Amino acid sequence: MDVFQDASDADLQSILQNSILRSIEEGAFFFFQGDPADYLYVLISGQVKLLQSNPNGKQVNIRTVQPWEMFAALGAVRKEATYPASAQALQESAALVIRSGFMNEMMQTRPHLSIALTRLMTSNIQEIQARYRELATERVEQRIAHTLPPTPGFTDG
Repeated sequence: MDVFQDASDADLQSILQNSILRSIEEGAFFFFQGDPADYLYVLISGQVKLLQSNPNGKQVNIRTVQPWEMFAALGAVRKEATYPASAQALQESAALVIRSGFMNEMMQTRPHLSIALTRLMTSNIQEIQARYRELATERVEQRIAHTLPPTPGFTDG
């Protein structure tokens, strides 16, 4: 979902002027769970997994971010927010890094940015709810089948 699809050229220019490009190696982290959510990210290349750890250190992959997806935008909508997950590169990756406070300022005068970010966050919540429902109600075999691509020429029954 492109948060910037309705942004004007002037908006995009301002965002670019107030952001930096950050590249990291495979296995490195953009940020860690619990860090202040001072920045939001738009992945330009590579893949990033968002993972959460419980107090015992057990990790779960929340979702995988693909190029041109925004992630870690919580700080843009809530001051004093912390990242609820860590972001680790699955391969060499680059992201546009935007200060959360700057994005919050932009959203206050550009409703289309607020609406687009709300849509993105709502979509993420729906994805997590669907995964939770699958974990709670489906057998392991069904959950695995949901994650695998369809096999050409194979039919059930």
